[in-house]
Amino acid sequence: LKLAHSKVWRLYCCLHILPMEDGGLELSELAEEDIGAAASLASLAFMDAEPYRYACGSNFDGAGRERLLRLLFEKTFLLRRARGCCHSACVMEPPTADGKDQTRVLVGHLMLVSPDVPQPGFCEMIRSGYFRGVAALGIHSTMRLARVTNWAEQIEAEVLAGRRAMRLEAMAVLPARQGCGVGTKLLQHVLHHADASRLAVILSTQDSRSAAFYGRLGFAVAREEVYPPANFRSWCMLREPADPGTGDPCHDQAPPV
Repeated sequence: LKLAHSKVWRLYCCLHILPMEDGGLELSELAEEDIGAAASLASLAFMDAEPYRYACGSNFDGAGRERLLRLLFEKTFLLRRARGCCHSACVMEPPTADGKDQTRVLVGHLMLVSPDVPQPGFCEMIRSGYFRGVAALGIHSTMRLARVTNWAEQIEAEVLAGRRAMRLEAMAVLPARQGCGVGTKLLQHVLHHADASRLAVILSTQDSRSAAFYGRLGFAVAREEVYPPANFRSWCMLREPADPGTGDPCHDQAPPV
């Protein structure tokens, strides 16, 4: 969920990633019919994340945060999907003994946002219903979340020092499928295509286990900071582009703008 102001608008250029299958795992852009499932998965994954616990404060218990985040993520994915930023991993569950047909199940998703993608406009946010989530969050909690977001984005801006980079956001895997390679395959799939752009990928996480996972996939900690008002730790991580042919880091990266 990004609340910061947009950068200078550039000609929109979507990173088009072709679907593929990997060991029964369907990797593709997030389908419209899967937005609800993706929002539910993300809300469960992030309901106890430190920034959201801090922003919501005592106004929301765990179930309340989950409901609120489901609404916010649903509207965010609806907006970002239109820009080609949302990607998913799905599997086909076999028919059951009681006669239930084969079903397609979303087991993971993420957003990879190109620097050429503008922030959603005011009219887009109205049409998507995004402000319903903001209203449910309340002014006080919205301002707290905005301050956390701006703090993290300021750190990212200092790390990048003017370089263009893609941003990885809202990655989550169905708990029953964690440890089975779903997250690794999905992330490697989008990173392989991102490497063709010669752009680095940046992310922020407040979970040490997530930081370790990203570290195994080529991300390095660029900054480690503590957010003073809430005393939680955040890791800003950066992955340099790799040569799609060799996997070695590229040095002919896009210049700063």
